[in-house]
Amino acid sequence: MSLTLMPRPGRGPALRRPGARAGRARTWLALGIAGAGLGLVPWLAYLAISLPPSPVAWHWPAAWAGLDAMEAAGLVSTGVLLLRRDARACLTAAGTAALLLADAWFDVTTAPPGSGALTSLLMALLAELPAAALCAGLAIRGLGRPPISAIAPVLSDADHMAWAAACLVDVFDTIVTCDFAAHGDELSAAAGIAPHTWHAGFAEIAPALSTGRLSLEDGFAHILQAGGAEPRPGLVAELVRRDRERLSAAAGLYDDVIPFLGRLRERGVLIALVSNCVANTRPMLSALGVSGLADSLVLSCEIGWAKPSPQIYQLALDQLGVAAPATLFVDDQPAYCAGAAVLGISAVQIARRGARSMTPAAGTAVVQSLAELDAML
Repeated sequence: MSLTLMPRPGRGPALRRPGARAGRARTWLALGIAGAGLGLVPWLAYLAISLPPSPVAWHWPAAWAGLDAMEAAGLVSTGVLLLRRDARACLTAAGTAALLLADAWFDVTTAPPGSGALTSLLMALLAELPAAALCAGLAIRGLGRPPISAIAPVLSDADHMAWAAACLVDVFDTIVTCDFAAHGDELSAAAGIAPHTWHAGFAEIAPALSTGRLSLEDGFAHILQAGGAEPRPGLVAELVRRDRERLSAAAGLYDDVIPFLGRLRERGVLIALVSNCVANTRPMLSALGVSGLADSLVLSCEIGWAKPSPQIYQLALDQLGVAAPATLFVDDQPAYCAGAAVLGISAVQIARRGARSMTPAAGTAVVQSLAELDAML
């Protein structure tokens, strides 16, 4: 039987859900700052046409309109970067704070006596100085914490890990345990072929299955024919049904998974489950009850790319709307951790007790459980 590989599939559906309360508050803060910057636009026009020329200071309207234009740009940039959870928001916040302080200073010191001085003082006290204090606070908070990519190898500092905006989590051998050998033996018995034939056939087609270029139906039919059995449509359909049902029944979650994912959600950290897998994985995750704890499921069989290809990590970042330096990746495979690190994502290898020993990728931290990583949050 010849194998017909399908083109890479398009993006699969993503399970999104609202962020935690902290995430919503951050969003409103970002929108408010950006909105304040946009609100200055009509004020700029008013200044440009209403300020009289001065015999002492040339280009007086342009000077003030230009200063407020820089403030508007700084506020909008800070808001946008906060929405994207980009660590560079602290830089624009610092610059905007300085501009607002300068504006308040020159407003008060250049105002004429009388009502003009009172108006300038009120604007400084009620608008410019509070906005400058807010931006300065954002800058201090951001500059006081390095991006997690800078400290991934030394995760013992718990304070740093609290600043991850998102966490990409592998599935098999990270949160899900499953005896694939026993599962394959059961399918081979149902197919009426030798177990070693089934396992060898599955290993041959696994790369095509995991990137969606081969369906489970066509893959199982190929294994049957290679093992000398007739790939009858009814038998193939029964194997696909049994594969899905038995995988969901045979798979289980490690004890530390639900507490770990729950702790991330409490902190407002976005979660994507990123897995190299075949088409039976989404229903399995749903049956295990972890799909609802994730903001997105990025499954290789649905998107056409598998780890360590950069496309799968980038798609996860895009679906969560986060930047790589603010993201943590957890996987049991060193090569997949290295693939994430290429994009600037901080990687942690989980080496659960009893698992096959593997040399970690350079610069990758290693933990033995999600509970150990949770303790560092």
